[in-house]
Amino acid sequence: MEFRDALSGDRARDFTGINEIDLAEFVTTLNRQGRSAGLKYSIETDLEDMRRRYLASRSGAILTPIFDPEAGGAELGPAIWIAARKTGEEEVVGYQALRAVDLTTTLADHLTHDAALYTTPDMGVEPEHAACHSDAAASVRGRAIYHGEVWLSPEARGHGYGKTAPRIALGVAVLRYRPDWIFGLAYNPIAHSGMLTRYGYFWNSPGGLVWRDKDGVVKHHNWLSLCRVRSDIRDLTRLVVEDWESEV
Repeated sequence: MEFRDALSGDRARDFTGINEIDLAEFVTTLNRQGRSAGLKYSIETDLEDMRRRYLASRSGAILTPIFDPEAGGAELGPAIWIAARKTGEEEVVGYQALRAVDLTTTLADHLTHDAALYTTPDMGVEPEHAACHSDAAASVRGRAIYHGEVWLSPEARGHGYGKTAPRIALGVAVLRYRPDWIFGLAYNPIAHSGMLTRYGYFWNSPGGLVWRDKDGVVKHHNWLSLCRVRSDIRDLTRLVVEDWESEV
């Protein structure tokens, strides 16, 4: 099963309850909100260029292997970056990335067996000592998109990026790739802050990936964030387009 571009015949999948016009309006509304806050979003397909920019912008940052241009694997599909720039400027001040994953078994199996795609050298752990313990992930199959590397330069924060940009990514992922699921991984502080709900992930569970040392001691723990495309995107579209979050 391949992920294809939006104009491909393979794209004509039944997404009951999702109106593409509404979804396009959802992305447009968020893009307009970003512009009013002085940010301009763009889809970038040059992974090497984005890797260089991302690492140069974040001191000491290490790119998650799944977004490395050289990353390979039978389940991996295309990847894109969504960049944010200050209006009228070329410097990228915000990043996030999407990568298609064709799940041949379950998401739990994928995260456990391909943990190396989500393990960076600075973590000080070996991917073979990682496993997914999320019950939700055990029921996730089909086409998926991994959403990660969400970051905004400190100088550009405070303009609503944390709400508009990740939600734009979800809309773009559905319009471009027609996935069944979108998922992410988050450390405890982010999961506990409620930020994931603002991003548009209404289903979050512990045990997404747990890394242990050779003695079995837990060294790192990521929560799993899930977006069920057929229902959650419809609800998120209403939330934004019908402005349910307005102060009324």
